[in-house]
Amino acid sequence: MLGEVALGRVVVAHLGAGASLCLMEGLKSVDTTMGYTPAGGIPMGTRSGDMDPGVMLELAKHYDSQALSDLVYHRMGLLALSAGESSEMHRLLESRSPAAGFAVDYFCRQVRAAIGAFAAKVGGVDALVFSGGIGEHAPHIRERICQPLGFLGFSLDAISNQTNSIRISTIGYKPVLCMAADEEAVIHDLVVSLMGEGIR
Repeated sequence: MLGEVALGRVVVAHLGAGASLCLMEGLKSVDTTMGYTPAGGIPMGTRSGDMDPGVMLELAKHYDSQALSDLVYHRMGLLALSAGESSEMHRLLESRSPAAGFAVDYFCRQVRAAIGAFAAKVGGVDALVFSGGIGEHAPHIRERICQPLGFLGFSLDAISNQTNSIRISTIGYKPVLCMAADEEAVIHDLVVSLMGEGIR
């Protein structure tokens, strides 16, 4: 779908209840927004994303390790940003509350920041790919992420984006794709390749 562009600098934004961005060069992952655990990086449905270490030090004064782990993995992210309204992006987009609006705006800004950081690391981005539940099915989120990225050469075609087409970029601009993710199939294929044909 991308031709030789796929061999360049491609950012894949997997946005869903769990979310992260991956920078690829030559079809190989070279960087990710995740850290030591998947809880790092951009905010997710209930996972925190990156935080000031001082926040964790303060929280550690009030929670034991098990409660703190539950907080970071299950009670932060969009859920906390929306003041407990929802961890589901489609519900936040339907809501008119200021808290839901803040959560959506913060999420989009953090995704844009990650794309910009990758561009700074490697001198630009040649293509952008959205996947995951939000990435595949939320045209408004894709629009809000990409609209300020014109300086990097990205622009979305309104109709293609609204209909969740595979290629959603404006003609003449760098390619932006919307691709379905099948994580279970990938995991299956990797296990089969590692364990051999005998487990089929």
